[in-house]
Parts: sequence; structure tokens; C-alpha cells
Amino acid sequence: DMLNDCGVEIIGVIPTYAMSGGTLITLPIKKLIATEHAVCGPLDPQIQYGRYFYSIRDMIKVKNDALVTEEFATITETGKRQLSEMRNTIKSYLKEFDLDKQTVSRLTTKLLDAHSHGHGLRIKDIFQFKYEKISDELYDDVMTLIKLSK
Repeated sequence: DMLNDCGVEIIGVIPTYAMSGGTLITLPIKKLIATEHAVCGPLDPQIQYGRYFYSIRDMIKVKNDALVTEEFATITETGKRQLSEMRNTIKSYLKEFDLDKQTVSRLTTKLLDAHSHGHGLRIKDIFQFKYEKISDELYDDVMTLIKLSK
């Protein structure tokens, strides 16, 4: 675990939300400080097909032969590999927390398979094993820092 190898404790602070890539960044962090209502987004990989981006999970479900061109089939096969890689990444990060296999499987499903890209999952529910409620003072400090960085 590279984060622990550097000898520095890394604490994630999530005042409101960490969506998609933000969720992926939070996975290996040992301690997350967040508001009670802060959310993370599921890891729902998107892939470009034509001019638009689609959920890989949705593309894999397409069974209509009229829609399945050679390009579409190639993209969905690539998407299947990406989903498998993402599943392995999630499991490897969660393994660092000494969680039982059933909990790892449940969280992996919730993060990768259960919800669409825009659905928020409460951090205190998903990451209860590393969640700590943010103090009002720290929240104010973080929000001030965010405002100053704009």
C-alpha cells in the first residue's frame, strides 16, 4: 500500500460529495472525515460511443442485433475488461481494511453494480469502517479554503 509506505497518515475530508473518480480516490484512504449527509458516487465507468458517453453496464445489456455493430461489440468487450479491472481494484483497496469477504463483496456490488453514475451513496453508510463525522469548525475551515481556491 503506497499510502502507508510513505509513513504519513492521509485523511480524506469530504465536506459535501466525492463523485465517480473522487470515490475511487477515497478507496485506499484509511480515514474519511465527512459531514453526516456527504455522498460519494458509484463507480459506473463510462465509455464513448459516437459523440456520446454511455454506461458500460448499459451497453453490455444491449441485445438488439440491429444496434450491435462491429464497433459497438468491440467497445463493449473493452468495457467488460474495464469493469473487471475496476472490480479487482475496488476489492484490492477494500482488502486493506481487514473486512470480511461478504462485506467486500457487498460494497463492491454497491459501488460498481447497484447504482447509476449520478446516484449518491452516503459516505457514512458505505465507508462506515473509516468514517468520522466532521466537526463544525473543520467544516467551516475546509469551506473557506475551497472558496479561496476559486
